[in-house]
Amino acid sequence: MLVFAAVMCSLQFVFIKYFQKIRGASVFGAVFFTACAFAVMCFLALCINLFHVQFTWFSFGIAIPYAICIIVMMVFSIKALEYVELSFYSMFTMLGGMLLPFFYGLCIGEKMTAMKGVGLVFIAIAMLLTVKSGKKLSLKATLYYIAVFVLNGTFGIYTKIHQSGSMEAVGSLDFIILYSGLVVVMSLIILPILYKIGGGMQAVESGKARFFSIASTAGYACLNGGANFILLTCAIKLDASVQYPILTGGCIFFSAIFGLLFGEKVTIKVVLSILSVILGTVMFMF
Repeated sequence: MLVFAAVMCSLQFVFIKYFQKIRGASVFGAVFFTACAFAVMCFLALCINLFHVQFTWFSFGIAIPYAICIIVMMVFSIKALEYVELSFYSMFTMLGGMLLPFFYGLCIGEKMTAMKGVGLVFIAIAMLLTVKSGKKLSLKATLYYIAVFVLNGTFGIYTKIHQSGSMEAVGSLDFIILYSGLVVVMSLIILPILYKIGGGMQAVESGKARFFSIASTAGYACLNGGANFILLTCAIKLDASVQYPILTGGCIFFSAIFGLLFGEKVTIKVVLSILSVILGTVMFMF
């Protein structure tokens, strides 16, 4: 299930990249993409759940900051993809999604082993290799990467908190409906303000571009919703210090492959960094 979730997470980055290439990287465009994608996700989750939604104040309280993080994350993601290749963005994002939940897991009593320590060393090596092989980054780009690193890690922590809520937590599909619905409502409140401040997003003239713009939104919604459902389900049984390293290693590997769709070159340093992450991921299993 986690390997399948990793494939879905990698593909969702591809759809974000396509949207950014077609519509540009404006804040309005990023929030518009988020509103449309999560409206589709909410509708699909409602259909699967037969239009029944379980509600608790505990889950609603977690869903509010979760939804805010989603909107901010999407803005920074689309901005970041202006500056860097998909494989690098994926590595930076997913490492945040692994390391922060890992340390959170340790804080709540999950076991730290020698093998996990070795895994951290391999992951640190991978990050150093990636930085050296990348282009020189501006301060603005660096801030975008730090933001997606922290925000993606925050999702993992919120997921673990929610799924550890026992009887107070709603089911996985119900939680997806709650936070995706909140994302849509918040986005619709923000969009008129952004339009008044800076205008809309980049217009497209061809029908083909419009089709791919819409397809990117729908594709992201299906993949993100599916991956989150798997992760929410796995979080009930697995430690965060095990689940997220496995997801990260798989996602970074598949993203490097999918990056070929955009003509990205896989250099020796990139290959070594990916292998280092995979080795580190394996270590986290012991």
